[in-house]
Amino acid sequence: EQVASNAPLATLASSLPSVVPTASVLPQPLQLTLTATEDCWIGLDVGGDRVENRVLKKGESFSITARQNASLAVGNAGGLLVAIDSGPPRPLGNRGEVKRNIPLSPEAIGALSAGAVAAPVKPIG
Repeated sequence: EQVASNAPLATLASSLPSVVPTASVLPQPLQLTLTATEDCWIGLDVGGDRVENRVLKKGESFSITARQNASLAVGNAGGLLVAIDSGPPRPLGNRGEVKRNIPLSPEAIGALSAGAVAAPVKPIG
């Protein structure tokens, strides 16, 4: 009677990366600072819960320490600067642009601000 070897299976299992479920808790809290350069609406979600939902007036700042994954919705992406930890404040988009579900991480903010256009966008109508 022949016994099947599990060696190929063991080799396959050891070559696969271990999958760790993504937790909503961040390894290190993020210090977020939102500064309005123009009036703009913000909706800030931390850990899946809406923690802020209001209009920031020109010149107003809002800071929070996020210990869980955070995302932002903004009604005037060019009128808001976001700074994460000690990083530089960056715009999230263009004047008048609405953006939703923006993940708040240094990498995501850097990618978004790289695509922002400095020139104001003329409203249609």
